[in-house]
Amino acid sequence: MATDKLKNSITSLKNQFSKEKNDKNGKTRINRAETFGNVLNEIEIDGFRGISNKITIKLDFPVVAISGLNGTGKSTVVQLALCAFNKLSDNLPGKANFRYYIKDFFPVSQLDSPISKHAKVKYTYQIEKDTKEQSVTVTRSEQGKKWSGYKRQPKKYCFYIGFLVYLPKIEKKDFTITLKTGYTILESAPLSVDIVNKMARIIGYQYDSISFEKVQNDNRQTELAKINKIGKSYTENNMGFGEGRVLYIVNLLENSPDQSFFVIEEPETALHEEAQFRFTEYLIDVCIRKRHQIIISTHSRIITNTLPPEARKLLQNKNGNCLVIDNVSSCQISSALSQQAELVICVEDIFAKELLTEVIRKIDKTLLPSVSIHEFGDKSAVTSAVDAIRTIGKKAIAVRDADIGEDIQKGLFSFPVIGQHNTNKGNPPEKDVFSNDIVFHFFKNNFDVDIKWIIQLNNSDHHDFALHIGEEIKRGVEVVRTDAIQQYLSDKAVINAHQGLVANIKKALTDHQSYPVIKTK
Repeated sequence: MATDKLKNSITSLKNQFSKEKNDKNGKTRINRAETFGNVLNEIEIDGFRGISNKITIKLDFPVVAISGLNGTGKSTVVQLALCAFNKLSDNLPGKANFRYYIKDFFPVSQLDSPISKHAKVKYTYQIEKDTKEQSVTVTRSEQGKKWSGYKRQPKKYCFYIGFLVYLPKIEKKDFTITLKTGYTILESAPLSVDIVNKMARIIGYQYDSISFEKVQNDNRQTELAKINKIGKSYTENNMGFGEGRVLYIVNLLENSPDQSFFVIEEPETALHEEAQFRFTEYLIDVCIRKRHQIIISTHSRIITNTLPPEARKLLQNKNGNCLVIDNVSSCQISSALSQQAELVICVEDIFAKELLTEVIRKIDKTLLPSVSIHEFGDKSAVTSAVDAIRTIGKKAIAVRDADIGEDIQKGLFSFPVIGQHNTNKGNPPEKDVFSNDIVFHFFKNNFDVDIKWIIQLNNSDHHDFALHIGEEIKRGVEVVRTDAIQQYLSDKAVINAHQGLVANIKKALTDHQSYPVIKTK
């Protein structure tokens, strides 16, 4: 689903967030605070609701998505993250300047004990104009009534976007719903055309205008969002929940100070899949423009898959302990386990998935009913996925690109090094497939095109080879990919080169010995 524009935006944001410079000792350190202001780099949590053990969450991208099954601690993580900063100043109205404390999210009473006696949170920051990281630990007192450490925290504007950021006034029994005598419009504040267009792109409607209307009845005042669309107008009293929530979230993100910190709980609520994708695109865009840092909790497959692997954090519960798996989401793992196969094979992308499927079909098709092959992203995401699946007691291996190499003892296999490259480190499978002579002549004879020239002309990322060839011959990416793989595997030398890989898959399937968890925290 990712477009070239989205890929470029993600790359740009990665570069901004990973900005480095040399310190006085010549060592390279991350200095992202120069662009994003005071930044939360890491949070270490010990002894809280849903997280009885110590875990560490590294925030490696400006937008980080925390996923996991219900009860694994997603809300605990994002709410504690919101308590990382001191109040910046007193010149913002309302809750825009609210200072959050741990007690705000974890009330203790006779019936509630969401934290342990010695609970603590360690926050690690990048501070503006300082290349060294700084850490602050907030701890609970022996009596369990107070917390210490807040005063040393850096300052930043913080915003919590929970489910009540937009609550339909019909549910609140707001006076604008229940009154019988009408109300007076005191003031109208139109949103800019730019914000209206951003809202329209996410929801998928064309809006004429959007405004916030301050209204009054007797001594009661409130604010109503009002939309003009296709010649008609309506307020949030007649707005769908998804539409209203997106409006309030976008308005807050756009009108808050640059370099603010946001926590958003389950932004996918009441949004269709295309809107979830567009909303995630918007989050990346707003972070590029306004240098915000955003943490979200989510169950959405669309949101986590749209974000890059380093933005994904999966929480798993094992024997009462919480585990953090980097680079993958709960939806990806659930999908991988849904087929009930004996062995899950994790690969980087759809090209590797289709190639490996056809390799197995050619060499030993009896294995196919017992395996399920799933793409997870880059090499780090593949390794993390293997960890996550093994952690819950399922068999999993990885088949990575030839240029990555393999570690057979850990069940990390790779595609073979092919042909003239067998003295080198190897290539991603796309490069081997589209540089194969049989594949070259197939496209030359059937479509009168030189695929090597097409690839060179477009200076392509290997992931886009099939896309550019398809554009030239007026065929879909899937057709190009399938044709190329079929021709590639008609080469006997290629089949022979893959025999060892299929043998390793068969051994992993039949071997009763389990591979170790590689790097789960």
